[in-house]
This record gives sequence, C-alpha cells and structure tokens, in this order.
Amino acid sequence: MGMNKEWWLQRVGRTAWLGGMAVCLLLVGGEAVCAENKVQASVNTPREAEDKTTRTPLHQAIEDGNAGLAESYIKEKKWINDHDVFGLTPMHFAVIKENVGLVRGLLAAGAQVSLADRRGDTPLHMVAAHQGSQEIAKALLDSGAELNAVNGQGSTPLHWAASEGNVALVDLFISRGANIDGTDVKGETPLHWAVDSSRLEVVKRLLRAGALPGKANLSGRSPLHLAARNGQLEITSLLMEHGADLKGRGVSGDTPLHWAAGQGSVDVVRILSKKTEIDPRAKYGETPLHWAAFRGHYDVAALLLESGADGNALDALGKTPLQLAQAKGHEKVVKLLLPRTSLNTVNRTVPPVPSPKI
Repeated sequence: MGMNKEWWLQRVGRTAWLGGMAVCLLLVGGEAVCAENKVQASVNTPREAEDKTTRTPLHQAIEDGNAGLAESYIKEKKWINDHDVFGLTPMHFAVIKENVGLVRGLLAAGAQVSLADRRGDTPLHMVAAHQGSQEIAKALLDSGAELNAVNGQGSTPLHWAASEGNVALVDLFISRGANIDGTDVKGETPLHWAVDSSRLEVVKRLLRAGALPGKANLSGRSPLHLAARNGQLEITSLLMEHGADLKGRGVSGDTPLHWAAGQGSVDVVRILSKKTEIDPRAKYGETPLHWAAFRGHYDVAALLLESGADGNALDALGKTPLQLAQAKGHEKVVKLLLPRTSLNTVNRTVPPVPSPKI
C-alpha cells in the first residue's frame, strides 16, 4: 500500500534543460549571488523556457537544490502555482525535497496549498507519503491545507502517514481532526493501511483515538483479517483487545483464523483458536484445517487438531484436509492427518455448505 519514495523522486528526477542561455548558466553556476545578480533576466524568460516535461525554471531550481535561485523566483511570484506534465507544482517539489524554507516562502508568496497532481495527491499527501517532517505538515495545515483531501485512490494524508509509520504525523493529523475511519476506493481505513504495513505504534494510536477495529473493506475483510494473514501476533492481540470481530467473514467466507492457518502463523492461530470457532466454513466449505493442510503447514495443522478441529470435515467438493495434503504432496501433514481421518468420509455425501456471511 505504501508509496515508493524512489518512484516519487523519479517523477521529479532531472531532465534535460532546454531553456534560454541565461537561465541555463544560472542553473549550472548554482551560486546564490549569481541568482541575485541575474534574477531580472531569468524571471523574464518566456514560457518557452520550460523543458519538455513542462517544468518551469522554478521547478528546476528547487529540484537542483538551488535555494537562492528558487527564492529569487518566489519573490517575483513567478511560476508559483504552475504544474509540470505530472501535475506537480513547485510546492510539491519543495515538499519532496523537504525544504522548509522554500515551503514557507511559497506559502508567503501566495502559492495554493492544496493543488493536486494528476494522481490527486496534494503536497500534504506527499509529506505523509515519504516520511516528511511535522514542521512542513504544520506549515501546510496552518495555511489551510485540506487535511482530509482524497486522491485518486480515495486515500487521505492520514492513510499515507499510517502506512509509512510516521507516528508524529499520525498524532498531528488526529489532533487536527482527521477522518480516522475514512475509506479509500477499496474500502480500507488508515487502520487497514497501518496493519498491512505492520505499524504497531500507529495501530495503537489509531485504536486509542477510536478507530473501528471491525470495519470491513469492500472484500469484507477487517484489519484483523490482514493481521492474521501477515502473522502479526502483537497487532492481532491488540485488535482482539479492542473488540475486533473474530467471526467476521470476507467475501469468500474466510475468517481471520482461515488466513492465519493458511499462512502458517502458529502463534496467531493459537490465540485466535482460543476465542473463536475452530471449524468455521468458508465459501466452499473449507475449514482452517483445510487451508493449513493445502499449504503444508504441519505445526498449524497439529495445533488445530489439538484444539478440536475435525479431520473428517469435507469441503464443497467432498475433500478432507487429508486429501488436500495428499494432492499437494505434503507427506508430513499426510502422516499427521491419516490416523485422524475416517476412511468412511471418502466419497461421503457432501453436506450443504453454509452461506458465507458477507
């Protein structure tokens, strides 16, 4: 879920400069004094001086780390709200470069604080997406940045801060009134994102702030499903303590116990099995033991059997966990299940499969 920082840097990476000679010399020189002496010539450079990605001289100066030149442009209020081919403004560039001074300068010059790029990301999204500073985030928010702005994914800055594990920004956004249970286009909340990225401290803060632990995404899966799937013992325990629904089902009828079993997460299976039904049926009649057997997870299968799982359970195709293990060649699991499976179950009439709770 998390945004790849290298991808962002690639979006603003260096390209060939096709501008006029005066601007080109300024960029190559890189000296603040040079920028001050030549600013009048450079700010009068026509729009044709933009490069082939429609990047302006201000974009380029910020990207090159030439703060003196950038500040000169900003004083003249040149190009402060212009965007490149990706929709990125100088404010986006300054945020990505983590240059607090340029961010404040742009804000003072009247740069619009919440202009979005082509993907719908505002500068505040970018601060959150690549471990940006709290100082920059505060400056943007104090200047009217939209805290709950959604991008093309439907995600807010809080989603990104949660995914990146940026505790300081999560605390800031919550204190400023962020929509803690807002959902993206997949129906996932910041808590889903934090869990999926294994951000324990963020999970703690979101739950403390009242995030709903049982809120399901469009696939019917709650943060507990994700924690179980990822084998996250501490996060699973924390979600359970806050009342997460252990019996919640995804669109395939899958429970958190199914996922923990299928992924071979012994410790997670252990704590879940003590609090919930041991043989819940998924959409095609599979129990968690079926999932463990199919994937060859011996320790999980042994634990489920010890906890009372039915070795004779049939799925919708009339298959026992033993038969699935045999089909996949998991000999150790086969030996475990063989004495716990009745031969009478083979070719037995298949019972009706319970409809999954979606």
